[in-house]
Amino acid sequence: MAAGAEQAPGTDGSGGPGNTGYPAGLAPSDPRLGAAVARHYPWVCAGWTPDRAAYKGLGELYVQDSRFTAFYNSEAPGPVAYLAEASGSRAEANL
Repeated sequence: MAAGAEQAPGTDGSGGPGNTGYPAGLAPSDPRLGAAVARHYPWVCAGWTPDRAAYKGLGELYVQDSRFTAFYNSEAPGPVAYLAEASGSRAEANL
C-alpha cells in the first residue's frame, strides 16, 4: 500500500467488517456486529455520502466486481460477501 494511503476497516485483522476480522458463526444481520459494520460507513463517507440504496449497491458491487473481491478476500475467503450482506442490513436499519 502506498505511503499515506488509507486502509479499509478490517483489512488489517482488526475485527472490522473486511478481511480477517469478520466473526465466524455470526449472521451478517446479527446486532452484535453493529459496531464493526458501523465503522465501514464512516470510512466510505470520507469520499462520498451514500444513501440507503447507494450503500447497499456498494456492497453488491464488492461481490460483483472481481477487483473488490480480490481486495477484501486477499487474506481469507468469504469476507466480501459477508461485508456486502452486513452493510445491506445496516443500510436497511440505519439509513
